[in-house]
Amino acid sequence: MGENWTNILYFYSLYEILLNVSQLMLILKCILKIIYTAPSFCINLHTHHDHLYCFGL
Repeated sequence: MGENWTNILYFYSLYEILLNVSQLMLILKCILKIIYTAPSFCINLHTHHDHLYCFGL
């Protein structure tokens, strides 16, 4: 009986980890997208100060 519970908890924790990883991957994709699109916005803003603010976003 006890072993079944530990197995269930083990698989559940694996499932939780996988969910967290997939969420992290989505966040990383968003960050990469921002990094790739930010320079084009910054170029439109021209000045160095705006350039810095742009990457701050």
